Amino acid sequence: MITNLKSFFILALLTSLFVSTNAFAETKIVAQGTWVKKTQKISGSWQIVDNGKSRELQLLGFKTKKAPDLQVFLSPQTVEAASNKNAVEKSFSLGKLKSVKGNQTYAIPPEVELEKYSSLLIHCKKYSKLWGAANLKKK
Repeated sequence: MITNLKSFFILALLTSLFVSTNAFAETKIVAQGTWVKKTQKISGSWQIVDNGKSRELQLLGFKTKKAPDLQVFLSPQTVEAASNKNAVEKSFSLGKLKSVKGNQTYAIPPEVELEKYSSLLIHCKKYSKLWGAANLKKK
């Protein structure tokens, strides 16, 4: 009885390790970079992660100044071409910025074709101010 119980726990442990290792191995970083100031100081890094089932944008060590309506966008504009006036043209909103400080994640819907976008933008929609941007560089 004790041998069977011991074997069961060893098998359960090995199965758990195998499942978690495989899940981790499938996760890959498809793009990453740092932020460039446009109108406000912005710092930290970002990465887009794909686990085979879903994709997400991760902001890491993020920090910027508060504003009433900061949003995160995927934009067809390059960082150099993006401005207060054209920032949201043909852009896709990933949602409101969750916080002006710290790590955070944003789901990227499956229908979004990342190849169509050149940059990430943090933009204050209310005042049409482009806070900061980052070129999407494939890893």
